[in-house]
Amino acid sequence: MECEKYIEFMSERLDGTISQADDRELTAHLEKCESCRELFDVMSEAREELCAMLEEPPEELPPLPQAASREAAQ
Repeated sequence: MECEKYIEFMSERLDGTISQADDRELTAHLEKCESCRELFDVMSEAREELCAMLEEPPEELPPLPQAASREAAQ
C-alpha cells in the first residue's frame, strides 16, 4: 500500500489540523493497514509523553551552560 501520504495525515490528526475528508480516508486506511496502525499508536504515545513533559516540568532545572560559565568568571 502507498502509506507515505498517510504519515502526513497522522501528523495532521495528532495536531488537530486534518480535514474531514482526509480524516475519513486515514480512518479507512488504518482499518486495513496494520503497520500504519502500529505507527500511529507509537506516534500518539510519543505525543502524549511529550505533552505530559511540557505540562509538568522538573522541579529543579539544571543551570544553562552559559550561566554556569558566567558565574565561574565572576
